[in-house]
Amino acid sequence: MDYFFNNIRINGLFAGHNPKNKDSARLLKKLGFKYTHEEFYKPTGLQHPSYLLTKEDYSSS
Repeated sequence: MDYFFNNIRINGLFAGHNPKNKDSARLLKKLGFKYTHEEFYKPTGLQHPSYLLTKEDYSSS
């Protein structure tokens, strides 16, 4: 993540996971991602939790 924020200079990273995968949810939160919304993912037919990690949030952690 450090590479993307400091070398490529992006402002945020988006991530999502299958709602049945609770380990992925814990990992994303541990990494500093914040839940933003549910998003329909056609291949699974489910609403997937979606997260964002901004450069500001990453820098302050």
